[in-house]
Amino acid sequence: MTCPEGGYILWLELPDGLSGLALHEAALAERICIAPGAMFSTSQRYDHCVRLGLGKGWGPAEQQALQRVGHIACALLDVQRRRLLAA
Repeated sequence: MTCPEGGYILWLELPDGLSGLALHEAALAERICIAPGAMFSTSQRYDHCVRLGLGKGWGPAEQQALQRVGHIACALLDVQRRRLLAA
């Protein structure tokens, strides 16, 4: 992980099959707020993306939250892969 030098917004492109909305909902359940990419388009163009606002700065709490979002994303992908294997 690298520390952003500046800027207020970070876009993340998610792996194939992972919905930005699903990741948003799972992160929100843990009180981590990320914006699903679908929120920024009238089409499905950004469904596989999330947007992070870093306007208040970058520090240990933000790094820990982003790492947790990564763990949540991996868990969601694992569930999806198990469903595909079971089908």
